[in-house]
Amino acid sequence: MATIAVNKPICVTQNHNVISLPEAASQSFQAYEFVYLASGYITACASEATAIYGQVLEAGHNTTAGAYNVSVIPAEPDVEFEMNLNTTSAITHVGNTYGLVVASNAHQVNIADVTTDAFRIQRLSGKDTVGDTNGRVIVKVLSDVSQVGPGEKTA
Repeated sequence: MATIAVNKPICVTQNHNVISLPEAASQSFQAYEFVYLASGYITACASEATAIYGQVLEAGHNTTAGAYNVSVIPAEPDVEFEMNLNTTSAITHVGNTYGLVVASNAHQVNIADVTTDAFRIQRLSGKDTVGDTNGRVIVKVLSDVSQVGPGEKTA
């Protein structure tokens, strides 16, 4: 089996919204990372995220709060994202819920975290072979973690 390069998550839903929101102070997130809304400002998600607003489409500006607006794909109930796993991919992961792990600006599904669930794996992406290390999967943000839509969570 192969080891797949860890890439930034991508949105795979064809029809998704993009909105512009103010960036929090001192943000150094990269494009395509997951972010949450805190006190009205977009902030980078960390490992074991309990709130996710969506996926930012540009890098943070590392300046004062509100100095820039950034474009975000909200994690609406019908939006799917393609992400790497932090382990080998298996068909048994489909349908299960797992957390988020962030290391060196890489956001991955954390198979080891079953207590701070953030994502439900919808299916394997088809770009990799079952058993590949860091294989990609298609996920949805769980409704009780999403800050968008029914049951939205506040940070």
